[in-house]
Amino acid sequence: MFSVPVVDIIFDQEVVIARGSASESQGYFVEGVVDLKLQEPTKVNDIVLKLVGTISLFTATKGWLHKTIVKQKWSLMDRSSGGKALAADTYQYRFNVFLPGSLPESVILELGEINYRLTAQVKRPAFARDVSASRLVTLRRDSLLYLEPQETLFANDQEIKLPIQDSIRLPTRTVLQGDSIPLQILFCHLIGHQIEKVSISIMEHVRYQSNISAYQTTKQIAKFKLDIQLEDLSQEKLLMLDLSSCEVRFSCNTSFIQVEHYLQVEFSSCECPDTDDLGPMAMRIPIWFAPKELQTAYDELPPYSGQLSGPENGSLPSYELIAQIPSPIVA
Repeated sequence: MFSVPVVDIIFDQEVVIARGSASESQGYFVEGVVDLKLQEPTKVNDIVLKLVGTISLFTATKGWLHKTIVKQKWSLMDRSSGGKALAADTYQYRFNVFLPGSLPESVILELGEINYRLTAQVKRPAFARDVSASRLVTLRRDSLLYLEPQETLFANDQEIKLPIQDSIRLPTRTVLQGDSIPLQILFCHLIGHQIEKVSISIMEHVRYQSNISAYQTTKQIAKFKLDIQLEDLSQEKLLMLDLSSCEVRFSCNTSFIQVEHYLQVEFSSCECPDTDDLGPMAMRIPIWFAPKELQTAYDELPPYSGQLSGPENGSLPSYELIAQIPSPIVA
């Protein structure tokens, strides 16, 4: 009985991080090895590595639509070793891949996803079956959207807006995915305007956009309520909005999928009771949930080498970027 070669892809890092926005990033670096185990002498014609990036969106009229945004393949074996029998042993072919920084980060949602898949295929003679391995490459980006000043976020133009608005401050509006949100509250401003309750909701807004349809969903991730007491008059408190028990997606802004988050803060007083929608005393504060993988994102990036370290004289081909700025998805 003949043994079947075993092939695998081993990444140096499971998650690849790009610095900056799509227009300023220097790109992604994907590094690792293709691991080939042979239990007996085996003829191998070639080992081909292929990368495919796709965007998929669901539409009510056409179902799922798919678009390829990057596609490339190259050989890991040089001509001197290709097509020859390899001795029983373990072989590792190193790859060092550069991806353009304009590519969108990986996203997987209910109605759309952006993913990148790397496949290694061991090509054998016609009488033998080819073997392959496939792994998803996860891309993340550490850039932040422009967050407008908090002073412009109040939902109405009443005279009381500035003192009440100043009662709610965020030390930072960028939070690591899953971490608690710090919130500073000045009670003197609230009591001075007869505010009795403060309700704070963490909201998530997702948009899916193609040229034939657009979807958007909004959901509440968590809600916190605070009663204002007279004895709190001179106090300033730092509250931590705990999201450890909530499912929180990271924020992102791609051409087809956007995930945005904001705090919806509503103030209630004896003169202005609670309402179901944003009442006359309410404000929205955009926040940005950075991917949890960015906790160690500021380690120095490894130097990029444009050569393969496996076969002698191997070289990495240039990438053909199918869509520098992704064009609309069509059926």
